[in-house]
Amino acid sequence: MKVSKNFVIQEFVTPKMYKDLGDKAIILIDERIIQLAQYVRDRFKKSVTVNNWHYGGEYKYRGVRPYNCKVGAKYSQHKYGRAFDFTVEGISIKELHKDINKNQKEYFANHLRAVESIHKADTWMHFDVRFSNLNDIFWF
Repeated sequence: MKVSKNFVIQEFVTPKMYKDLGDKAIILIDERIIQLAQYVRDRFKKSVTVNNWHYGGEYKYRGVRPYNCKVGAKYSQHKYGRAFDFTVEGISIKELHKDINKNQKEYFANHLRAVESIHKADTWMHFDVRFSNLNDIFWF
């Protein structure tokens, strides 16, 4: 099921979630992460990879993660459907960080609330839409 112009639901859930719920797995996903992923895709006009298990790829825990998942932190925003990890074809993580720093207001207007530091995630980007009670993007 398409959830936006360039994304299907499988890109945001695990294989087991999709097997159990099918397209109803949409209930597990905060719609803001889908909107934010589409914003990134439109901004760079390049392919954005979240999960790719559904076409033989290796990624299956970059979107919503089950509560018993050992990947990431115990109370990760992924487990609440409010985070996704991704890469953009042909754009380095360093370039993405620079773009976010330069355009924070625009990213914030498109629901971005938190970004994982490049020191913790240097081969992928983590975005989430958590409630932070801040007027700026939270870098952790």
